[in-house]
Amino acid sequence: MDPSNFWYRINLSWDKKVTNHSYCLSIDQKKYRHFQKKFLYSKEKDLLQILEKETRFPKFYWRSKDRKREFGCVGKMVEFFHIPKFDPENESPARIFGGQAFSKSKKALSIWVNFPRSYFFIPFMELEKKEQGIEITINQLDQSYEGSDFFSFKKVDRSFSKGFLTLPNQEQWTSKLLFFQKKMKNKELEKIVLSRKVKIEQCKVSPFFLLKSLKIQSKNSTVFAFFYNEDASFIGATPERLYFRKNRKITVDAVAGTRPVGNSPSEKTRLQNELMNSEKEKREFAYVKNHLFSLLTSLCKPNSIEQREGTITTSDVQHLQTILSGTLPSKVSDQELISILHPTPATAGFPINVALQQLGKKEGYDRGWYAGPIGWFQDNSAEIAVAIRSAFVTKKEVDLFSGVGIISESDYHLEWKELNDKIQTFIKILT
Repeated sequence: MDPSNFWYRINLSWDKKVTNHSYCLSIDQKKYRHFQKKFLYSKEKDLLQILEKETRFPKFYWRSKDRKREFGCVGKMVEFFHIPKFDPENESPARIFGGQAFSKSKKALSIWVNFPRSYFFIPFMELEKKEQGIEITINQLDQSYEGSDFFSFKKVDRSFSKGFLTLPNQEQWTSKLLFFQKKMKNKELEKIVLSRKVKIEQCKVSPFFLLKSLKIQSKNSTVFAFFYNEDASFIGATPERLYFRKNRKITVDAVAGTRPVGNSPSEKTRLQNELMNSEKEKREFAYVKNHLFSLLTSLCKPNSIEQREGTITTSDVQHLQTILSGTLPSKVSDQELISILHPTPATAGFPINVALQQLGKKEGYDRGWYAGPIGWFQDNSAEIAVAIRSAFVTKKEVDLFSGVGIISESDYHLEWKELNDKIQTFIKILT
């Protein structure tokens, strides 16, 4: 084997202790014999370096907003075009990665036309950052893997050319906002989350350049990336977590209401106080908090709900936040949790069904995976984020997404500014 080959160097430098396990994987009423090989690669601490050079697809990256968990994975052993469900007899610790679109409907001429509406997979190779290096897990179903080509590397394209920033018509967006406020005045709607897409044309940027920059610049956010193929990637840094589950303990984030961070500590404090004392922001936030509290109350064991109030500050903006937690009964699956919790009034509006119907008619474009659920789950744990502050990257352009919560008191000038504030991390990287 060529000594310059990366896999050859891993063979020489990994921790010699290799563990092999065999499990019964039972999912969607199908059974597999699941083999896992685990070893520690101590010479590399940056798993993105490995992930970037890998030629297999799909790829997935995840760094939790508390920075305690960092994963990457490559290739697929089993893929699902729906949210799969572990069967009660499952014994496997297999971790499933993926996500889905905000809604099931796809609009004509959508940029998402070749991107699945829902996609989850058990990867061939998992990378997890540990203190001593990177733990590598090789998954195989129904047979053991004896090959030596765990890694298949390519030359990394780092080229980047600045393109042209084209915004949607502000007048048309404002007209939609006023249309919804009229419905609120007529008591047909209480809140709507109106989003917008910003297209950067003629922009050739490596999605890994964008991901690495987000990883460095993002604060209090889950950094994620799903590389479906060489031509299409979905990348973001979101402060909003749909839920985190450890065994039967579930934690949910209620996030809404926004102010900029400001340019100094004193300005940040002033804006934070303004946020916390604004009746408009508190009312907008209450729809989210009360909805999630009601859902958790119905899902969890009696008297197990706890809540912690406060704010969360990202790189460019700050929000009101309440962290809710409770204890689930054993019968609730992640498939059910995602279906029940998504979407929230933070990404759709309130009442949710009315808001979704109105957005489908009036928002005017396909959100795709923007504001949809994305993350990972396994039998004993799960972490699903809400894919806001995100970008869809192709070889020719980058599409940025942001949204704002609209209620009857909303000022369209301030809401338009907030849309721009929420994509500033991306704009700083790309311009």
